Amino acid sequence: MLPKKINAQLDRKLSILSCVALCLLLTYAAYLGFKRWESNSYRGNIPFEVDVGDALLVESKSGLMEGCGVAIFELTPQMRERIKVQGLAAFDGSLDQHAQVRPPREMRKGQDKIRRWEETPYVETGDGLTMEDSWQVGFSCADQTSNLVRGITDALRKPGSFVRKLHEAAVVVVPALGVAAFVHNG
Repeated sequence: MLPKKINAQLDRKLSILSCVALCLLLTYAAYLGFKRWESNSYRGNIPFEVDVGDALLVESKSGLMEGCGVAIFELTPQMRERIKVQGLAAFDGSLDQHAQVRPPREMRKGQDKIRRWEETPYVETGDGLTMEDSWQVGFSCADQTSNLVRGITDALRKPGSFVRKLHEAAVVVVPALGVAAFVHNG
């Protein structure tokens, strides 16, 4: 009798453990799926003229209506070379338009104001009324100890990088770090 009772208890514990393991596995798979969706969503905000590779960092905070965050992507080797050779002209949109089917999100929203790429150092408007510089708050929603975030914020104050403001956001390209970042607040 005793071995059957012990066997039944082991079977019960094993089935409970299997259920817990399955739940953990499904939760992890859902988390990975969400992170992939989040990364692809941010990737869709990068203007077509910037070729990016893997996501290096995606961090955001959101409330009921709005949020802020940073998504940092690796520049492709071809993009780094284009920037090295052409500088600001690498962003003029007349190059290798393989991604022309993906217009910038601000144009998809129907906004008619097209903003141009600018070289750094980035000069803030400082007016406080137009919210032109509010996108920079997005940096505060990321881990401030991250070398990538610090490197990008430092690059905004020095020559050699590029910024394109979007609606409540901006894309920052830092060739020295080999990254492009989508930063938003709103």
